[in-house]
Amino acid sequence: MKTNKKQKMHTAYQIHLDLLRSAGILLIGLPIVSIVIIYFVLEDNNYKDIDLIYYILAASVFTIVLGIIVSVIASIKQNVADSINENLYAIWKYKPETIYRFYKKMCRYESKSVFYNFALIALATLVLSIIMLFNAVAKYLGIVFLCASAILFLYALYMHPYVQYLTLKLRTRLMGDAKEIIFSRSGIWYCGRVCFFGDNGITYHRVERKEIHGQDAIVFYYTKTRGFQQTPMELAIPVSPKMSYAAGDLVEEFNRSDLLTK
Repeated sequence: MKTNKKQKMHTAYQIHLDLLRSAGILLIGLPIVSIVIIYFVLEDNNYKDIDLIYYILAASVFTIVLGIIVSVIASIKQNVADSINENLYAIWKYKPETIYRFYKKMCRYESKSVFYNFALIALATLVLSIIMLFNAVAKYLGIVFLCASAILFLYALYMHPYVQYLTLKLRTRLMGDAKEIIFSRSGIWYCGRVCFFGDNGITYHRVERKEIHGQDAIVFYYTKTRGFQQTPMELAIPVSPKMSYAAGDLVEEFNRSDLLTK
């Protein structure tokens, strides 16, 4: 499936963007309604709770600003979607169970270093917070460190491969992340994330088809630049039996030297 036309496609990626845009509009619209209501309430001279009005007004302004930010983010992401759609190569439809089985198997072999590193940092922060809590001077700072340790632990838990697998299942229930994979010369939409070649510090290198722990898969190799550090990364995508015939052509297409110029 190839196209050079700018188009808006009915995919999980586009559904996410539509929901994000709707959220931005909602965040902007509801506070405006509340401000109008406040205006009419203030005209009522019998209303005494002015402090509550000020709190609602402040919350409304904050929500409007948040809505504008969300709308801008949605617009930026839509530009990425347009680029992916313009350079579309193929869309593979999946049964979510195919992705689930692959991810669950990969959980056993994926590195858990991020989980362990943040868990240790959370533990160290927790110990430091407990020490501070016994000191009258540093008590409130200890509460801050206690909250920070809880946030760090939750992040460590979130980064555990098995939790990522469970999160994918939840996202699929809500938005259908694992029902399709979009292959584009500009990048790949895969299970809730976009590897956008040539942007966000991502440089694409090559792709190959190989067996991973008994599963036929295609593996994209790229580097992610963070500051001055370049980290080699891989994106493994399972090949369902019904798409086995197309995997070879896809690998050949993505290994073309002019990939990023199309």
